[in-house]
Amino acid sequence: MGDGAVRSIRALPRFFVAGVPDPAPETVPIPDDEYKKLHGVLRLPRGSAIAILPGDGRVLVGTFEGHEMAVQSTHTPATDATRPVTLALGLAKPEKIEESIRMATEIGVSAVRLFASDRSVTRWDEGKRDAKLVRLRRIAQEAAEVCFRTRLPEISFAKDLAQVLQDPTAVLLSETEGLSQLFTPPPGPVTLVIGPEGGWSPREVALIGDRAVTLGPRVFRVDTAVAVACGLALHGV
Repeated sequence: MGDGAVRSIRALPRFFVAGVPDPAPETVPIPDDEYKKLHGVLRLPRGSAIAILPGDGRVLVGTFEGHEMAVQSTHTPATDATRPVTLALGLAKPEKIEESIRMATEIGVSAVRLFASDRSVTRWDEGKRDAKLVRLRRIAQEAAEVCFRTRLPEISFAKDLAQVLQDPTAVLLSETEGLSQLFTPPPGPVTLVIGPEGGWSPREVALIGDRAVTLGPRVFRVDTAVAVACGLALHGV
């Protein structure tokens, strides 16, 4: 598939539909909420070109035929990062979490793990987590559709920082005074660990030990730190 074909696919209305067999059938049902967008918001006439993202790297291109798409071709554009990067994010204010997930998805992370840290203002008990995950996964899906990703990042919860630190690829970003080791993306998979607005508590600093690195002398907001660190990890090497 040439560059021209990639550009034409990027211009199509597109949305994720899970569970599409490979190879794809001649027609694929369009979910009701997506049909309402195509028909009621975009006002697409029948026969308009659209694309479906099964979430496995494929892009199915076809025509809008009411509640289904008639499949015409299948493509596998290289739109996703080849290097696995996970964002482990201490629970921040809800709007910061949502914006961080949007940006991390667009930049290309493969997974997001949320955890409550000592200074997290936001606290979600287990009863709220399922509902929050539904919303955050929807935000990630919308961001992936907009930026033309063909795979969705996995979004989940970790128990706490100690559990996150069990990952040997974890790199802890810190603003602790006097920290001089600058973040340099290591080769291979990496998990970027970013704390909440208030930073790490003394207990967590002791837990982190010598695994902490810094993004530099300035103090970043949570979502800014997410964008900088994910950008460096995915595109800075």
